[in-house]
Amino acid sequence: MADSSPARAGRAASAQTDRRLVTIPTNRRRITRLTYVFVICLVAACAKTTALPPTATPAATAAPRPATAPAATSAPAASTAPSVIAKNPSDSSAIALSDDDSTLVVASPLDGSLSVFNVAGDANAKLAEIKTGDQPRTVAIRPDKRFAHVANQGSASVSVVDLTSLKKVADVAVGSEPYGVAVTPDGSLAFVADSAGDDVAVIDTASHTVVKVILIPGVQPRGIAITNNNGGQGPQLVFVTQFLSQPTASGGPGLDQGSQGKVFMISTAYLSKVQDVISLAAHDTGFGAGHTAFGATLTDTTFAYPNQLQAVVLKDGHAYLPNVAASPDGPIKFNIDTQAFLSVFDVASKAEWPNGTINLQAAVKAQTFPQKLFFANPWAIAFKHGSDEGYVVSAGGDALVKISLDGSGVPSAVSVPADNNTTKVLSIAVGQIPRGIVINNAASRAYVMNYLSKDVLVVDLTKQPEVEMARLQSAALPAAGTDGEKFLIGN
Repeated sequence: MADSSPARAGRAASAQTDRRLVTIPTNRRRITRLTYVFVICLVAACAKTTALPPTATPAATAAPRPATAPAATSAPAASTAPSVIAKNPSDSSAIALSDDDSTLVVASPLDGSLSVFNVAGDANAKLAEIKTGDQPRTVAIRPDKRFAHVANQGSASVSVVDLTSLKKVADVAVGSEPYGVAVTPDGSLAFVADSAGDDVAVIDTASHTVVKVILIPGVQPRGIAITNNNGGQGPQLVFVTQFLSQPTASGGPGLDQGSQGKVFMISTAYLSKVQDVISLAAHDTGFGAGHTAFGATLTDTTFAYPNQLQAVVLKDGHAYLPNVAASPDGPIKFNIDTQAFLSVFDVASKAEWPNGTINLQAAVKAQTFPQKLFFANPWAIAFKHGSDEGYVVSAGGDALVKISLDGSGVPSAVSVPADNNTTKVLSIAVGQIPRGIVINNAASRAYVMNYLSKDVLVVDLTKQPEVEMARLQSAALPAAGTDGEKFLIGN
């Protein structure tokens, strides 16, 4: 390898000087040599003092950036480091709202895009639809509103969208099927649940690079929620749901009480491994059935265990998890084999909250209004800020179910008067197959992401009962009669 050191360069310079000065008298030649030696030594000393690299290998090109965060599309870390603390805990959702209640972002899984709306002052104006990766499932906004992070299940990546330029600036390679994404209160880290890889990736949001991968001792991690403790300062807790329940030590498949749901806890102060596991047990469904081939009696108690844990949301020291609970003992009936559970655990004790789990289907069963709409496939949940009211998204019922919390955090379905002195569970009709909900800090608006109708329902929460006030088209619907419409209907 060629010697490019200052000393070698000095020797070459001295040799050239000697050849040019062959006609100069000896004394002048010696003086000239001494002068050059002095200058060369001075330059070498300065080079060591300032630690300048050799010109042949400049530091700017010494190490190429990873392909997942190309220099051409990523701003320098110093200029993208977050500086704002979030107001609330973060959770993975198909729809997200900035902390100032002005910017709404919606993932469009069927279109591979993220739609951005200005909703300040009920403007409800679409600003852009930005291509992401394939099948974007959830999105999280950094507290400073600089970037949105989108988990693309179909392309094994997290897209980073600049919410100022409304352009995608990076695609970060993450696992096999990233699903849930949430950010820490200071916005410095994004946690991503890799559903197929059974791990959680941690992304530095300034450099758009994966800095840690945490193995999950379970299968199919999906939903993520991150605390906002101590005013968003210092270490936080990260909760990750296991989508499908697993058999208990004494149970097994096919038994109503044979499996349990699980949630894994990670500390941002210790990213080496999962710190704790919360178990969610089977519960009485409120429905009776006969466990014979012919369903001989309707008096036998049936149980169901939490399953399909799609999301987890934190509220006043508790975690709430809507899920499709499974009751496999039989018989196979619409009101027996699956239930609409809302499970609850206590964040401090990391244990299921006593008497906290409810079955929304049992509330419908108990209503006196004869027409009963059972709320299939509870998918998401959001709460009013500073209030004990919330709304569960029923993806199978195309509705929101209103709930309230008692003083200890135990939920119950809200009932309202109906015709002929009857009562019914309060529900709000939304679009087709809703899969996400977010509520503004003013607790005046709810925004519901509808997967199949590709729109966002804006709900006025100041009215009692709550009413629809607008629908925002997040992505274009296919033309009638086309193959695209047939595909959409098939979904």
